[in-house]
Amino acid sequence: MIGAVVNATVSAAPIARVQVTGAEFGCYIGHCPRGFPEPLPLTNGHFLYLYNALGLRRKERYLATLEYRYWYQATADSNSWIFRYEYLRDPPPGYPYAPCHVHVNAKPATYTGAKPFHDLHLPAGERVTVEHVVRHLIAEHGINPISPKWEETLKSAEDHFHEIQRKRVEK
Repeated sequence: MIGAVVNATVSAAPIARVQVTGAEFGCYIGHCPRGFPEPLPLTNGHFLYLYNALGLRRKERYLATLEYRYWYQATADSNSWIFRYEYLRDPPPGYPYAPCHVHVNAKPATYTGAKPFHDLHLPAGERVTVEHVVRHLIAEHGINPISPKWEETLKSAEDHFHEIQRKRVEK
């Protein structure tokens, strides 16, 4: 679903599922031209690093997102990130941050905290989906959608995600 969303909206770069052996998760999804996630080019000349780690959960063995990283970057260089969303479903004991958070590579003039602003883990609610990120990129970063049906693609993917969440709650 992630590939269909990204490839119908902000980038034609191929999205792949890469199986992982010997790890607690089963696979990851991203732009993987060399077998591991790399930033994918966007229609506005910037990049999106997209990484989703998936694995089987509980006795029912349903597939779930265990971790994700969505980094909007100026270039393919990982140090050029502008903002990044990160999520960890099962943080280790003592993890002091919100499981879903955002980092912003900036410093407000009025910020006087002890920790550099770009290192702060700003809580982002329960979860940020790739559909949220794509809508944000199109609406606020000048990315021209690559398909005239991009809104339908996002709506369908969002409906699918909400249906999965609803079924999970009903059990």
